[in-house]
Amino acid sequence: MKWDTDAKKIEAICLLKRRGYKAFPLRKVNIAKANGKTRSLGIPTMKDRAVQDISYGFRTYN
Repeated sequence: MKWDTDAKKIEAICLLKRRGYKAFPLRKVNIAKANGKTRSLGIPTMKDRAVQDISYGFRTYN
């Protein structure tokens, strides 16, 4: 995901710094397996995936 403007990118970074970001609910998808059963997947939104990518630099290690 690319933010349209620098202001939106800065807003996302500020949310991460404040630790106030709340992820959206996952989209559930069922996939058929070879044995006839189904496997449930949870797919995050594009915004959540982008925040996961940029949050890597803000993690603290103790």
